[in-house]
Amino acid sequence: MITGRSSRGGFQTRPYTKVCLGLTNPLCPIWGSETDTIHPASAATLQVWLDQYPGSSVWRVPNVGQTGQAWNLRYGSPGTTLTRDPGHEQPLGPYGGELRQGPKGNAARQERVKGMQQALLARGFDPGEIDGEFGPDTAQAVRRFQLLNALTPDGIVGPSTWTPLGGSLGEGQRDFQSRSREILASVAEAALELRWTGPDAAAEKYLAPLRKPMQELDHIGSKPVFYNWCAAFVTYCARQAGFDIPDRPKGHGATMALAEMWRAWAKDQGCWYQKGATTPQRGDIVCLEWFDGDTAIDHIGIVRQGPGNGTVLQTAEGNRNNRAVNGTRSMDNVAGIVRLREV
Repeated sequence: MITGRSSRGGFQTRPYTKVCLGLTNPLCPIWGSETDTIHPASAATLQVWLDQYPGSSVWRVPNVGQTGQAWNLRYGSPGTTLTRDPGHEQPLGPYGGELRQGPKGNAARQERVKGMQQALLARGFDPGEIDGEFGPDTAQAVRRFQLLNALTPDGIVGPSTWTPLGGSLGEGQRDFQSRSREILASVAEAALELRWTGPDAAAEKYLAPLRKPMQELDHIGSKPVFYNWCAAFVTYCARQAGFDIPDRPKGHGATMALAEMWRAWAKDQGCWYQKGATTPQRGDIVCLEWFDGDTAIDHIGIVRQGPGNGTVLQTAEGNRNNRAVNGTRSMDNVAGIVRLREV
């Protein structure tokens, strides 16, 4: 962070090195936002700085709740003026799924990565060569951007990073950014390695809430015996995250302890996405099918990390080998997702 007192003209005359942004040239810090700086530096004054420190950059330090502004500069001859990089204003376009470090992939992915790299550079975060390849330099630039925008610095460009970079969310994607679903994923991650060995086991807290409504339907007896609890785990985590999940959806003959009921209830709520309709994201609920001769949902879990490589999901699941675990699942087994609405 740049610290110190600004002089009249909006900047100090001593060079700074902004290591945390990956910039090794001096910076001219301009204090405050563009709208409230009392004595903004003129282009002519900035030119003096640029002539003295070739290759320097300008960073406008934001006020609380505002976004910092990175500027590109033209310098080296009299009359040069301060300009905004056009790429800073150009939208990235609709979100098309997570981007993360890895191979170039197909042409469409390369174009999306290239656009993201240009957006990073326009904001003062050097991603390395603008080549459509999501390498270590680009991942580092993404993490720095995320840190300065109060985002999780995981180096993954999901919807919560895509939109601050200038992108948009298309139809069916506008409810991606959800604090409640982030809480859901975090709750699921914290509820791991619990095995049901009897009514005194720690994992009984997942099974217990749905026992009475299941007994009322004669689906189980009065004795607290084991039942398949993957959907009960999801129900418990969703309720802990603040979502209103019924015991037994109105008009249906089963409880939310049945994985298949999650699909039926989600369709009623308008939050069901058939496979291929959208890309699973962190905090989504993923319904899985084993291709065992029927179309029923066989298993259910909570997405910890979307399929950045297009093939594998990171999940949190209950009743996987009778444990609540972090795991991976192939996208081939995804029947659809439930995307709960923000609460």
